[in-house]
Amino acid sequence: MRVALDTNILACAEGTNGAAMKDAALGLVEALPPGSAMLPVQTLGELFDVLVRKAARAPASARTAILTWSDGVTVTNPFAASRHPLLEALLAP
Repeated sequence: MRVALDTNILACAEGTNGAAMKDAALGLVEALPPGSAMLPVQTLGELFDVLVRKAARAPASARTAILTWSDGVTVTNPFAASRHPLLEALLAP
């Protein structure tokens, strides 16, 4: 079974809603079987926006979080054969 992670789960796991929610979200993600998680490309873009606007992180810090989440996980784009150009620009060093 494959599971697509939602922006809310990732945002909570990044600590945007407090320590208790962070622990709960990380516990949920860690409980998933290896290789079962997918990240829709839209989720990563939304996470960047949440981290920069709501959590007031620097864009470079938000970029690092996105790269960390996408490392070792299947990033999916149901609307195209490749990543969206805006995400590519966001992930560029």
